[in-house]
Amino acid sequence: MIVSPKIRERDIDLIRKNQNHLAALWKNQKSVFEAEFNLLKRTEAMIDESHKLIHKKLNAIEVKLSEN
Repeated sequence: MIVSPKIRERDIDLIRKNQNHLAALWKNQKSVFEAEFNLLKRTEAMIDESHKLIHKKLNAIEVKLSEN
C-alpha cells in the first residue's frame, strides 16, 4: 500500500500535536499533584499545632486538678 506524502505529513503533524497535548496534560497533572501535596503538608502542620495546643491545655487542666 502506497501512502501519499501529504497523508504522511498530516499523520506526522497529528502525532506531534498529540505528543504536545500529552506533554501539557502531564505538566498539568504534575501541578495538581504538587498542589495536593502542599495542601497535605500544610494540613499536617495545622493538625500538629492543634495537637500541641490540646496537649498543653490538658496538661494545664491536670496541674490545676492536682493542686486541689
